[in-house]
Amino acid sequence: MNLKQKKKQVVAVALAIVLAAGSGLAAVPAAAPVYAAEAQTSNSDLGVATRSISDIRQAFQETYDYNALRNSTITYTETPRLDRVEQLRAGAVDSTDGLQAVNLIRYIAGLDSVTNNTAFATETQHTAAFLAFRGQGLIGVPTSFPGKPTNMKQAFYNTAEDGFEESLLYTSSGNIGLPDTVFSYVKDTNKLSTLENRRWLLNDNLKTVGFGFAEKDGGSVASLYVDKTDASKQSSQKTVVWPAQKMPTELFGSEQSWSITLGDLEKNKIINDVNAGKGYFKVTLTKIADQNGEVNNGQSLTFTLDGTGNGGQMWLDEEGVYGSKNPTIIFKPSNLTYKAGDVYEVKVTGLVEPMTYTVTFFDALGEGTGYTATFAAGGAQGTVASMVADEETGELTLPSSSGLTRQDYTFQGWRSSADNEVYNAGEKVTLTQNTTFTAQWEMNSSLADKELVLDTQSLYMIAGISQHDFLVEGINDLTGLEVTSGDESVATVELVDGEDERGAKYRITAQEEGDTQITVNFGNQTATIDVVVYPVAGSITLDTVSYTMAPGDIYDIGITVRDPDNNPLSGEAVQAMFESGKLRVVDSRTGSVVRMQQLPNGNFRLTAVDTGTCYIECGVMKDAWTPATRASIRVDVQRRAVQGGVSARNTSYWAEEPTTR
Repeated sequence: MNLKQKKKQVVAVALAIVLAAGSGLAAVPAAAPVYAAEAQTSNSDLGVATRSISDIRQAFQETYDYNALRNSTITYTETPRLDRVEQLRAGAVDSTDGLQAVNLIRYIAGLDSVTNNTAFATETQHTAAFLAFRGQGLIGVPTSFPGKPTNMKQAFYNTAEDGFEESLLYTSSGNIGLPDTVFSYVKDTNKLSTLENRRWLLNDNLKTVGFGFAEKDGGSVASLYVDKTDASKQSSQKTVVWPAQKMPTELFGSEQSWSITLGDLEKNKIINDVNAGKGYFKVTLTKIADQNGEVNNGQSLTFTLDGTGNGGQMWLDEEGVYGSKNPTIIFKPSNLTYKAGDVYEVKVTGLVEPMTYTVTFFDALGEGTGYTATFAAGGAQGTVASMVADEETGELTLPSSSGLTRQDYTFQGWRSSADNEVYNAGEKVTLTQNTTFTAQWEMNSSLADKELVLDTQSLYMIAGISQHDFLVEGINDLTGLEVTSGDESVATVELVDGEDERGAKYRITAQEEGDTQITVNFGNQTATIDVVVYPVAGSITLDTVSYTMAPGDIYDIGITVRDPDNNPLSGEAVQAMFESGKLRVVDSRTGSVVRMQQLPNGNFRLTAVDTGTCYIECGVMKDAWTPATRASIRVDVQRRAVQGGVSARNTSYWAEEPTTR
């Protein structure tokens, strides 16, 4: 059954609203929707996440699947029992689809998603079960919680009452899906002057929710726990608007009120006290484009608290009674319908700083054949809003770089990912595919003259093992830097940290045996790092990192030597390395702290002899004096110490220069 065909009542006393007569905005003949006017989006930053038309289309059609949500039916994970008061059982409802609907709405508004809270769900499920048991699904939701029936368990009643205080409630004479109730809350057509359900649903502070549902004798009660006590304690810096800046026509119609919950209350502070009869506090709604992408000649509707505006009714909640504590502006146009391609500018005056933003309506279930232009900053700070080309011609006009700043650089235009050509701001282009335009910058002489200095000149590395970080000293401008490897099969290079105060940090990773050169270009300067990669010859692994013992204690160190293929060497091979001097284990304190003895299995036994600290070093030698690699274990001997330490696979690799080099 269609939701509009169902008899339903939503909690709250209905308000008698007489819409002020005024000039509406003339409707235009329907046409294939185009979204070139999306480029006219205001620079005003509301503080919420930016969603593009394509983002919301994907959320509508795939991520949350609006059609599936509208066809959703109730599923219980535990069926309620509502036949006898002495044996009431609240049950539990599967909240999956309801939560998806809430998060779809919040995604469109630019807010974070919420999660299900099982404790909240338990309370609100009791509320739904209690009201369904009383038959409220057929007669509507009471404005106050009813008294306890005789023989009802006190604990059941108390839990239901707690949930009632925190829940949004919906009643119907038929079985509906949880998403239908969520979409009804955000429309809030029974509460045009307060929009309390919408404001709880779009509260920036909301983090978790719970769902309840129960039905009896053909009537059903749905409930949504929104934690009104905790979620309303603090203000938000985000300005939350509905309809959102990119608004699906599927979720907003002529019967609904517009709402603006103000964030950043320093600049959005209302000037003077707002009292009935004053007209200085005003919302101006101007249609700046329609389905044909044409400007509407600035025809505007105005909304004021004293009713002198020509657009319809307006209300103001300065205290933030519902949702966060932020003030909310509500206005209801008298004679507007909204079609895909319509773009409205909303301007609020009477604030410390006038607020302006735009709303673009589109069909979220449509195909969206207009190509999208996205704009990359190219190393600058800031953003430029994406644009959707005319769906018939593919044309759009490239924006300026006014939203971007880059010290010591001058903007030179936009480079297209489609043809690699650079186009000027203000130039009209025709898109034949979704295209990224990257800002191009020219380095000013003050930066170009900065000396290019690397903290590394040459490296010897082990294939598949070694990594080395180097700095481009004093330079953090990544777009001005070009860092490449001459042969990525030998060694690769990647950015590690572009914000290190010492300079840009890059990492070289050895791949295969060979020689290559890392080249750094900056302006007209070039610097290089010579890299030689040797094949791995083997590794040594110690089973301990550090150890603490008392005089007289004994501890055995495990040593494993592996070949180039990571296979452990036999005891005979390891012993041969010891005897030839290729493998050495030495004590930094030459026996004054511990006495060291080699065991038949190749490990070493330490016997603590006196207090102090020493290091047992194990190394593979290049020659009599130079280690190819080494690893060490710290040993602390303390009186009355509890014996123990830190075990780990402490592995070191070594390489040998090939005879062919």
